[in-house]
Parts: sequence; structure tokens; C-alpha cells
Amino acid sequence: YVQSGHADYLDTDQLRELAALPGCRIGSHGMHHYRLTELDEETLIRELAGSRHWLEDFLSRPVTAVAYPSGAVDERVRAAAARCGYTLGVCSRAGINRGVHDPLRLRRTEIVGRDTPRVFSQKLRGAWDWRGVA
Repeated sequence: YVQSGHADYLDTDQLRELAALPGCRIGSHGMHHYRLTELDEETLIRELAGSRHWLEDFLSRPVTAVAYPSGAVDERVRAAAARCGYTLGVCSRAGINRGVHDPLRLRRTEIVGRDTPRVFSQKLRGAWDWRGVA
């Protein structure tokens, strides 16, 4: 949605500013936010590769991480992400990642702007992974 002009999303200037922050890494989220598990092979590759290439061209840096839209990933999507050059992928499954987790199927905890410093710290320690998924 970077190019959409919609006020709820970063625009190109904001994306460039964010990418310039020390330690910040920009990843892909697909071209159109389609649920990747529902796409045919050609559209799936176009979504993954197109987003990655657009970001790399725009930012002049490698993009090797993807956050699967809607957290939807299966073995076919995971394999397509690897073929498109991604080395890190995150879904919406909550929990802590241990050394045995597939780097293209990492779990994540949502961090939002309204999180207080205390809540943010708790989330970083895994305290909000209440489902006990480890």
C-alpha cells in the first residue's frame, strides 16, 4: 500500500525515512496483500518477487524478509518464498521462536503504536504469548 496514497499507510517518503533508521530492516508484504495460500503459482511468484524487487529498487538495498499477508503460509508458499530469494518469513502464529524453527515460518508477536513501554518490554520477553505455543 506504499504507493496507494492512503493516509493509514506509509508513503514513499516515510518508507525511505524509516529504512534510514539505524538497525531498521524493511521486508516485503506482497504487492497487493493477497492471501498467498489462495493464489495460483504464477500470481504467487509475481506477488513475492514483485514486492521484493520493487522494494530493492526503491531502497537500493537487499530485501530478504517477508511477512506473509494474513499470516497465511503453507509448504507451497514457503517454498515459493525461498525460490524468490527470501531467507526469513514470518506468519501470524503467536509464540516464541527457538533455534529449531524454520526461518521461513517464524512466529511473531504483534507490536503496535499504542503499546506502552511496559507492554512492549513484556512482549519482547514473551509474556504476551499466552497460548503457550513454544
